[in-house]
Amino acid sequence: MLRRTATAATWRGSVALPPYRFLLHVPIGAQPIIGVPVRLLLFRAVLPALVALLAWLTVGSQISSLVDRLVTVHAAVLPVGPPYAMDTTEFILGARRWIIGSGVRIGPDATQRLTLSTAAGTFTFGPIRSCSSGSGGPRFVFAPEAGDQITFVRRRGWLSWPPPFQFSIMGGPSTPWHRHSYNRMV
Repeated sequence: MLRRTATAATWRGSVALPPYRFLLHVPIGAQPIIGVPVRLLLFRAVLPALVALLAWLTVGSQISSLVDRLVTVHAAVLPVGPPYAMDTTEFILGARRWIIGSGVRIGPDATQRLTLSTAAGTFTFGPIRSCSSGSGGPRFVFAPEAGDQITFVRRRGWLSWPPPFQFSIMGGPSTPWHRHSYNRMV
């Protein structure tokens, strides 16, 4: 008769059983369908795959952003038309609007041309047509120099990731995968 002792790996009256046998839920006395080495290999392969999947669901956005610093894919060229306007919080080109981040200074230079200044440098847009007061500070309407054209080049990230636990309250479709998008003014 077999009786259980204090340790899970041994039984009185029998040979010592490996501890992973209890993890795989093999009943005592039953012969396994596949051998112990194959089960151990499957266990060692499935567990890291599940851990990698969980890690990708939780930090996929950060990993994608890190890879995007090295490589991105060209997506489209976005030409824009008038009106051209800018204040301290948003940049308006035609029907498109972009939010301006912190660390950016917008204002006229000595020749009354609109400039956008960052720590990396200064970009001049063109002469200011009008200035009005808005909720985000002074709003400047400008026109590009003669012969200049303002376009944006859109690049997208190389990796995409699934957003965990995202659902639509209204029942409409939700994007199944997310990807970073980068717009560069040229």
